[in-house]
Amino acid sequence: MSTGSNDQNGRLIIINGIVQGVGFRPTVYHYAQDAGLCGDVRNSTCGVVIRVFGATQKIDQFIRDLIQHPPVMARIDNIEQQTIPCQAVDGFSIIESEDSSSSFLPVSPDLATCTACRADILDPANRRYQYPFTNCTRCGPRFTILKTIPYDRKNTSMSDFKLCEACASEYHHPADRRFHAQPTACADCGPKVRLLQQGMIDSYGAEALNTAAKALSQGKILALKGLGGYHLACDACNASAVGLLRERKHRNGKPFALMARDLAAARAMAIVSDEEAQLLTSPEAPILILEKREDCPLPAAIAPNQNTLGIMLPYTPLHILLFEKTPLDLLVMTSANFSEEPLLYEDSQFDFEQLWQLSDLILTHDRPIVNCIDDSVFRWLPAQSAAIPLRRARGYAPKAALTSEAQSEVLAVGADLKNTFCLTCDHYRVLSHHIGDIENLETMEAFSRSIDHYEKLFRCQPRAIGCDLHPNFHTTRYAEQRSQSESLPLFRIQHHYAHIASVLADRDHFDERKVIGLALDGTGYGLDGTIWGGEALVCNRHGFARSYHLEPFLIP
Repeated sequence: MSTGSNDQNGRLIIINGIVQGVGFRPTVYHYAQDAGLCGDVRNSTCGVVIRVFGATQKIDQFIRDLIQHPPVMARIDNIEQQTIPCQAVDGFSIIESEDSSSSFLPVSPDLATCTACRADILDPANRRYQYPFTNCTRCGPRFTILKTIPYDRKNTSMSDFKLCEACASEYHHPADRRFHAQPTACADCGPKVRLLQQGMIDSYGAEALNTAAKALSQGKILALKGLGGYHLACDACNASAVGLLRERKHRNGKPFALMARDLAAARAMAIVSDEEAQLLTSPEAPILILEKREDCPLPAAIAPNQNTLGIMLPYTPLHILLFEKTPLDLLVMTSANFSEEPLLYEDSQFDFEQLWQLSDLILTHDRPIVNCIDDSVFRWLPAQSAAIPLRRARGYAPKAALTSEAQSEVLAVGADLKNTFCLTCDHYRVLSHHIGDIENLETMEAFSRSIDHYEKLFRCQPRAIGCDLHPNFHTTRYAEQRSQSESLPLFRIQHHYAHIASVLADRDHFDERKVIGLALDGTGYGLDGTIWGGEALVCNRHGFARSYHLEPFLIP
């Protein structure tokens, strides 16, 4: 390019936010090409770094395009710019990522299969026909395969799968949907499914899928390795299969989650509004709690004594292909674990021993799951026109929340029931995925393992720890041990105050202003060492006063 004009300049642009794993670099490339700009873009541990050279007016328009029209799943939190000397650079390119900083960087959640990839796997003329690991820059695994940042193939569990010539061509072609799609693969170079029966490998590929689908139609229970762990699947209309699954999981009354073939199949069983349909078909693809139809033919054992059903739609190519190969419209799709134990996700001898106790056959694959994560559960509230998370996990975690003020590096470990933990760093809060009830050693190990990985992934080393006031919580003991071993300040927070504070923080309102907060969720350990429950607290960021509460009474 020519550098003779006074109108020519260079700009270094650093963009922070959810900008890795969402097709951001290809978008930058295309905007730069359209504007006739030269330079390069790369992933970095501080975000996306762009060097661009050209006319000032064109650079300004390029930046406006990025801000106003980023990739659909991207979120720009901050842009830093500085003028740099103009350089003679040929064209615009995506260059090798840089790992030179300890900066915090948000991470993209996993994304449900997009319509284009769905079309690919259902098209007999497409080279990815019936390939169960098809993805592109708009969809597929992200957090569940990520070992460390920056988000590059070498830093994921896809690192051992070398791209074939055809996939490499797509990966490097600017006009292709898979241009710099890190997990991209095909049947020639990518992960492969295999079916296990009676403890032995039965079949691979399409044959494995066909056998698994046939087994589901025959009332068998299938263990299926998904994005974030194993599911247990069976015919939702087969009362015997549902009853046997409930017996094997030792699950008495809790409802089973369902996966419907499509929206029509979901609407045959439940009432689905337009807003709920939009949630079901979103890239996050959560389980949605829906009102059950009065004429719903499902066995009572699906959701005992409930007038609702938890339904999701297929969100991976593997799910889509299973439905293509079976006449069933609805499957039970529940976490593969014994009741109150963590989700099974590894291909270890221990996990397979557990899976054989739960299932008749196992459909697995050779792409390792780095981060175990459950399905998210949401409910749509028409009065508030809002989707309320009941369990925030796949599709949403570990998306970071941006705060108005810089935060110290703090680990808040959460309570023992329905546990999540939180890390704060810079201008971000990272709420973990759902861990569950910490009632056994296995869940405690999952809790500790997840904290370790989050701290490494987000490069956040806590300078303080917060825990519940209750001295006998497992999370409290964990916090005490880390506080002592690492010489970290420990802050003990009253349970109900923590609930109110979290609501205020969620709305960026946790400051000097006093509020009256009602906490009616149940019991919590009080400042006086007694059990509190039903609290009206006047509070702000500095503390609280217990203004009103229910009087204690004897329980016979």
